[in-house]
Formats: sequence, C-alpha cells, structure tokens
Amino acid sequence: MPLIELADAYDAVYHQFDILKLEGHYVLGFVIMPNHVHALLGMRDKGKSINKRIGTVKRFFAYDLVQRLQESEKIDVLEELSRGVPATDRNRGKLHQVFEPSFDCKECFSEEMIIQKLDYMHENPCKGIWQLAESPVDYKHSSALFFFIVLFFMTVFYFIIYTCHLPVNQRYRYYSHTIKRIEIVIELKFIAQLSAHIYHQAFNKIFTRYITGT
Repeated sequence: MPLIELADAYDAVYHQFDILKLEGHYVLGFVIMPNHVHALLGMRDKGKSINKRIGTVKRFFAYDLVQRLQESEKIDVLEELSRGVPATDRNRGKLHQVFEPSFDCKECFSEEMIIQKLDYMHENPCKGIWQLAESPVDYKHSSALFFFIVLFFMTVFYFIIYTCHLPVNQRYRYYSHTIKRIEIVIELKFIAQLSAHIYHQAFNKIFTRYITGT
C-alpha cells in the first residue's frame, strides 16, 4: 500500500533524516518511494545499534502517518492497517500495523558496494511497476539530482584547473580527455540518456565560452 503517497508524508521522511543528521549521523543518499524508503546512511556509534535507532525512526514516522491519515479521514486505509496488527501486539494496545516488523539492512564495505547501492536506489522510481520518472534525476524525492550536479561541476572544475594555465589554442586537446570523464559519469546508471544529453549540452556551452571568451 502506498502509505507515504496516501498520507502525503514525504516531508515526514525528510524530518526523520534531519533528526538523524542532528544526532551526528550521515544521510549519504536516498529515494523516497510511495510505499517505502531507500537510504544510504553513515551511522555514528552512539551506544545504540542501527536496528534500535531505525526502529525509533519507524515508530515516530508511523505515528505521523497515522495522524495524517486520520486528519484526511482515510478511514478505509486506517481500518486495513488495524486489521494487520498481530494479536500479541493488539493485546499490548497497538492499533495500527504501518511497517513490516523488520527492515533490510546491508553494510557497505567498499566504494564499489556504495556505488552499487546508490545505482539501485536511484533507478528504483524508473523501474518495474513504478515508472514514476523517465530519468532518475527527474524524480523529486531522490538524491540522484544532487549527485548529478556535483559530478557535473567536478568535471567542469577538473577541465578548468587543468587548462587555465594554457594558451587558448592549446585547450582543445584537453577537451577530449574531459569528454571521456563525462562518459564515465554517464555510465553511472543514475544518469539516464535524457540527462546525459543535457550534461553534454551544458558542458559544451561552458567549454565554448571558456575557449572563445564569449
């Protein structure tokens, strides 16, 4: 069930991210889907296990979701969530089952694994049943656009730093090297074909002005 969409609770997810950051943790990447959240987190050792900390996030987020559903009078959704409460939890006073009891957590031990997880997260809105955007950078509730912008300006910075000391007529030979870097960036799957075209256009415009001074 797309509870985040039904409750219009995307901002509530960002609020939980903000709390994690205030505690000294890092939100390195994310995608907020209509019914679930992907996040790449850097957790500091605060004396709590990641299971316990994420459990707290889920609990407060669940309270927020239920309150929004009540305010918007989505009675049928609330009744379905109520039917999902296990008997043992119902006896303890639990009224709604918002989340699965556990969550999928994988520890990333290498840069390769981090990139793999980012790729998977950022592609999620464009795959399977969702088809929420043509390109990962077009999906609003995602860090894909941030990574795209950072990589673009890193590429431009690289080109300018390595050519600024050269006469104008010698800067062209470094253009091909920079284009290769752009191709590498485009191979990262969160930059789809449409974005790749925009990326090339933007860089070529900067390059032309930098070379000609116009």
